[in-house]
Amino acid sequence: MNTAEIEQRRTYYRSVVTQWSDNLYELDEHPTYRLLAAGEMSGATGKQTNQFIEYAPQLWAWLGDLRDQLDSVDQLVADRSVFNNTNQDIALLLGAHSIALPASSIPRVLPSSVRDQMEQSPGDHRTLLVSCDGLIELFRAVYEPIRDVVARVDAVWRDLRPRIDAANVTLDRANGVSQRLSFRLPEVMRATQRLEAVKASVADDPLSLSSRVGPDLDELVAAAAAAAGKLERDHGSLDSDLQGTDRILADLRVLRARAAAAYSEADAKVIPPKGLIKVPGTSVIDGQNGLAHRAAQIVGEAAASGSRQWQEARRELDAWHHSATRLREQLTKALEQNTAPIHQRNELRGRLQAYRVKADMSGGLPSDIAALGQLAHDELYTSPTDLGRALELIDKFAAQLAIYGGES
Repeated sequence: MNTAEIEQRRTYYRSVVTQWSDNLYELDEHPTYRLLAAGEMSGATGKQTNQFIEYAPQLWAWLGDLRDQLDSVDQLVADRSVFNNTNQDIALLLGAHSIALPASSIPRVLPSSVRDQMEQSPGDHRTLLVSCDGLIELFRAVYEPIRDVVARVDAVWRDLRPRIDAANVTLDRANGVSQRLSFRLPEVMRATQRLEAVKASVADDPLSLSSRVGPDLDELVAAAAAAAGKLERDHGSLDSDLQGTDRILADLRVLRARAAAAYSEADAKVIPPKGLIKVPGTSVIDGQNGLAHRAAQIVGEAAASGSRQWQEARRELDAWHHSATRLREQLTKALEQNTAPIHQRNELRGRLQAYRVKADMSGGLPSDIAALGQLAHDELYTSPTDLGRALELIDKFAAQLAIYGGES
C-alpha cells in the first residue's frame, strides 16, 4: 500500500467516522427510538426490533474502535520519516484484521457475508478480529435494521396518533351522550372497543397493524358520532336539518390533526419545506367559541325553545355550515401541501431504489458511479433531506448509469 493509497483510505475512514457519529446522535435523539429502546415490543414489532435494539449501544463502541484505529494510524504517519518507513505498519492497521471485538458484543443474527469478515483471535475464543472494512460492514448490519424499523414504527405512529387523539375527543362525547340519555348505542360501543384495541397495538406492536386500521377507525368513530348525534337530536326534538354536525366535527378533527402532523414532519425532515401551511389550533373546533361549541349552542337553543321560529335556527345553521365548509377547504389544502414534500422524498427514494437495482444487475459498476448512488441514498435517508440536492444526485447517477450500460 503506497502513500497515496494510505491517504485515500484515511480520508475515507475519517468520513465514515463523521457520518457514524452524526447518525448515532440523530438516532439517540429520535423519540421513537427512545421508546423502542426503553421497552420490549411484542409480536411482529418485537421480532423485528428486539434482535438488534439490544446491541445499539455497541454502535458507539464500534465508532470508538474505528476512531482509535485511525488515531493509531495518524500517530504512525506523524512519526514517519525518510529513515523510518512505516507504510507496512500503517497498511496493517488499515487493511488487516487488527481490531479486537468481544464475541459477546456481536449479534447472533448477522448476514454470513458480515460474519465471514471476522477472525477468531488466536488463543482467545472470546475475542474476534476484524479489519476496518469489516467493522464498517458490521456497523451497517446492526445500524440499518434499527434505523429502518424506527422509520417504519414512526410512520405508523405518525399516521395513527392524530387519528387516536381525534377519536378520543369524539368518543368521549358520544359515550357521554349515551350515558346521559341512558341508551346504549351499538355504534358507540363498537368504535370504543376498536379504539382501545388500536391503542394497545400502537403501544405494543405497531407493525402488526395494516394500512386500513386508520381509515377503518375513522369510519367507526364517524358512525358513532353520527349515531350519538342523532340520538341527542331525536331526544331533544331537534329539527332534522341539524343532523350531521357531529360527523362533520369528527371529520374536521381528523383532518386538522393530520394536517398539523404533516406540517411538523415536513418542517423537520425536508429542506426547504416550501409551501407549507400553518394549521390552526384545536380551539378552532373545540375551543370556547369553536365550531363544536357553536353547534352545541344551536342544538341546545333549538331544543329548549319549542315556540322558537325555525327560520332563525335555519339562518344560524346555514352560517355554521358555511364556516365548517370553509374550514374543511382550508384544512384539505393544508394537508395536501404539507404532505407534498414527504411524498416527493418517498418518490425519489423509489426512483433511486430502481436505479440501484439496475446498477446491481449491471455488475462491476465503477466506484465513482456507485459513489453517486450512495451519496443520493445518504441524502434521502438523513434528516433533514435537501430535495433539490437529492434530485440532482439521482439525475447524475441515472445519467452515468445509462452511459455505463450503453458502453457495456
